[in-house]
Amino acid sequence: MTIVRWDPFREFDGAWMPPVDIFTTGEHELVIKAEIPGMSKENIDITVENFTLTIRGEKKTEQAVKDDQFHRVERSYGAFTRSFAALAAPDRVRVNCIAPGPIDTPRFRAMNGGDAGVERVRKNMPLGTIPQPVEIARVAIFLLSEAASQITGQVIHVNGGLLMP
Repeated sequence: MTIVRWDPFREFDGAWMPPVDIFTTGEHELVIKAEIPGMSKENIDITVENFTLTIRGEKKTEQAVKDDQFHRVERSYGAFTRSFAALAAPDRVRVNCIAPGPIDTPRFRAMNGGDAGVERVRKNMPLGTIPQPVEIARVAIFLLSEAASQITGQVIHVNGGLLMP
């Protein structure tokens, strides 16, 4: 019997986000602690631009173990980006993120082997459909509207329920 590597995020190559704690230690001091095990600081990029702190990096798989030697893989690997807009909130600047899953585009169809591959992905979607580009646009329009005036620092997942954060 062959043991198959189960990857619930196969459609999101590298879709992991390290967890963080955000707290204040004084009147004007904000601390963000990220849990990023197995990475050296040389592989992590931290920037502050336009009042937004961004942490980026890539956790690579261990090359000492071959794929056919694994029995189970639970640790996350791949690239990540986390952005935090808390520093901009006092100035009423809102920073949010739209995190799409599979989107039904010509490129997505080509990458998944045409109609048969797209149907395979659709069957795995909890809502039964693959989001269309216009559905991403609607979320962006909402986030830009006054209706979203109290939303900041959020990641909005538009993925048909495939990835529940």
